[in-house]
Amino acid sequence: MADAGPGGPGAAPRSGRGGFHRLFFALWPEEAVRARIAAEADALLAVQAARGRRADPRRYHLTLSFLGDFPGVPDDLLARARQAADAVAVPAFEFALDAAGSFGNRSIPWWLGCRVPPAPLLALWLRLDEALAAQGVKLRRPGAHVPHVTVLRDARERLPLTPIAPIVWPVREFVLVDSRHGSDEGYVVIGRWPLAAAAERA
Repeated sequence: MADAGPGGPGAAPRSGRGGFHRLFFALWPEEAVRARIAAEADALLAVQAARGRRADPRRYHLTLSFLGDFPGVPDDLLARARQAADAVAVPAFEFALDAAGSFGNRSIPWWLGCRVPPAPLLALWLRLDEALAAQGVKLRRPGAHVPHVTVLRDARERLPLTPIAPIVWPVREFVLVDSRHGSDEGYVVIGRWPLAAAAERA
């Protein structure tokens, strides 16, 4: 079950705020992992003399399921997404970010990710997708699962797949994020689901 608290994780967002809301489930790194990602990204971008927009380390995340962009938060969608997350039963696990690379779309984002998607992460993706589908939530996914954390946007050129020193990421929960464009709040975690607790309920 998601935690709750006024203005913090689990707090229901208000509909009708300025700008639009981008909703997605994600893995949210703990501070030690976030710091290691930032350090590796700094080193990589310095060596590559990369030009572009660096991602704010406070916003580092690994997207699991993208729910869409909305002018306000649809209460029904939010309720069904929470019910789906409550139904996910996957044990806690850890994996490693062990490569850097990029995608070939217009913004050419550079990322840190996995050369081979780890089985526990794929299992979490599958269970969450199944639970969302059971709740009638239509996902917006451009292609195959590619686990990654974006560290640079609007790069001038693509980055070939490059090995990095592994960054071990303990996964003890997944979260629901509201990215509030047009406001000063940025990314807001509005729900947390501990994996260990979910496994115990199974």
